[in-house]
Amino acid sequence: MEQQQQLPPSRFKLWSIHLTFNTIVLIAILSRDVENNVDENNDSKQNESWAIALSILSFILSLIFTIVNILPKYRTILIENNPKVEGIIIVILTIFWITLVAIVSSPTSGLAVYDDGAVYLANLYYFTWSAFIMCVILGSFYVEDRFQVQIHSHLRGSQNQNQNVVNYSNSNDSNDDGSGPSSPSSTQPPQGLVKANTKIDSFIFWTACMVSSLIVMGTSADIYNRNCEVAVEFKPQPFCGRSVFAITTGTIGVVFSLVMIIMKISIGITPFLMELGIAGILFILYCLEIVSVTAQQGPGAPLGNLYYFSWISFFCIFGVGKCCYEDYVSIVETSELEFQQQREMRGQRHNDVNGHLYGSAPGGNGPLPSLEQMSSSDDEEIQLPGIIVSSTSTSL
Repeated sequence: MEQQQQLPPSRFKLWSIHLTFNTIVLIAILSRDVENNVDENNDSKQNESWAIALSILSFILSLIFTIVNILPKYRTILIENNPKVEGIIIVILTIFWITLVAIVSSPTSGLAVYDDGAVYLANLYYFTWSAFIMCVILGSFYVEDRFQVQIHSHLRGSQNQNQNVVNYSNSNDSNDDGSGPSSPSSTQPPQGLVKANTKIDSFIFWTACMVSSLIVMGTSADIYNRNCEVAVEFKPQPFCGRSVFAITTGTIGVVFSLVMIIMKISIGITPFLMELGIAGILFILYCLEIVSVTAQQGPGAPLGNLYYFSWISFFCIFGVGKCCYEDYVSIVETSELEFQQQREMRGQRHNDVNGHLYGSAPGGNGPLPSLEQMSSSDDEEIQLPGIIVSSTSTSL
């Protein structure tokens, strides 16, 4: 009997979560307080119309693919036989939610935030960002299944990889029967375990840092344009100066993160000291940016995009530093393991040489005779391979 063809993995949970977030956003847009919209201009009303239209279209697409992932028959038609359809829908939804995030979280639109950037519609603000993040997660799982790029498995595996090297080394300190140390060759772990793979981790952190830094740069630039595009004597300080510092920090973060991403994609690896140095510079910059921008007189004091993504950028850089530390620990452990193996091999060779010189006759045919045996009898000859030893003479 022919084996039944296995269907691709279901993404029902992801699609259902996205549908839930989409529903909450749609309800939040439709139930906005009318009193907050009395003074809205035509642009704000147009943005609200666009938000409603995009939310409804996204709701329909999410509902269709949620149902498709429940029914195996339709999964076969739309996902297995036409895998590009799901990918195209995910790309379309991502574009929809990028637009919705811009409409909802921009202070100029007035859908979820005040003019100073503070959030006043929490459901609309947070679930819009959550739905966008779910689109990114759906895209990553689709890329895994479609192109066999194991992103999530690398993330799970790299956390325990360093520990596996140590455990493998310790488990080979004795033989399976517990009789003693094993041979040096048996203590060498497989090549895949020796080198810890944290490149995937740092790549994702650098990508997240680039996106969050871009939002920091754009949001702070928007705040500066709305509040500081006046004569010098009328510029509120230190508000405008801190806005400029946020723009500078976000720009540097985008440039440095983009450089690291390009290097990792093009050559597959970055110099350790270079990555550590760039992460250190960005860590200091974002520490200063958070202290100044999120303070009481800073542009990021209200809970909005600038506040949240300043902290997200900081934690992304902290994650890059964690990856650099894991790389360093892996290099040290691997070097120690290789040094121990080389020392054991040298000791084994030294013992073999000593055994041939002092423990056995040439050719390995038994131990050399002691001096007492050689002098025990004047007439007795002791036969060695190629050597005759007697009390009176020695001949070859």
